[in-house]
Amino acid sequence: MTTPEYIEELMQEVEEADEPGNLREGQILHRSNDDMPLGVQVASVESAGHVFIYNTKTGDRSKTNRNMLEDQLKKTFPEDGTRVYTTVKPPFEPPRGAYHCLLHADSEEREHYDQMGLATCTKDDLASEYQVQRHMQTRHRMEWATIAEEVSRSERDEERQFQRTLMAAVAQVGGNGTSTRSNRLVCDQCGKTFKSGAGVKLHVRQKHQEVTDAIRSN
Repeated sequence: MTTPEYIEELMQEVEEADEPGNLREGQILHRSNDDMPLGVQVASVESAGHVFIYNTKTGDRSKTNRNMLEDQLKKTFPEDGTRVYTTVKPPFEPPRGAYHCLLHADSEEREHYDQMGLATCTKDDLASEYQVQRHMQTRHRMEWATIAEEVSRSERDEERQFQRTLMAAVAQVGGNGTSTRSNRLVCDQCGKTFKSGAGVKLHVRQKHQEVTDAIRSN
């Protein structure tokens, strides 16, 4: 199958991009010392080369290997059939958001994250909270897991403390807020009788939510 003419034209207008990774031609991998008089360096980096491509709708720039360039340029959006990528920079800039990475220097938790030894990120143009989460999951997986574990642990501690406070309040209602009638316990809030203190406590917990609400509000 022949390459469409417009794709051939786009492939002629590519902008060269640096090779991904850390290896560069001439880079020294090991410096010489007394035991090894000659240093080791990279003689060449074998690659078809990388070029920049742009999303035709968002203007976002990305890299692709030259071997994959033609396939990338053939991709189209399913909703309207227009091309996804071009090698020519669009005449507009990608939309910038106002959300910062959680690890940004301006984060409210930055001092705490410094104490935890978490890295700093300069990303400050994410479009939504969802993009912040996706950015953390893809770019800072270790830091994201560390933060998530700390939040989960804090929530568990808060829930345990709430349960202790709630049970203490219910026990107080059961001990001081009930009276007996013919050997049965009575809820002072509604007059319903129960055979045991456990029944009163469960009733108060389920039916008189104001106790729970008052504790949560405090």
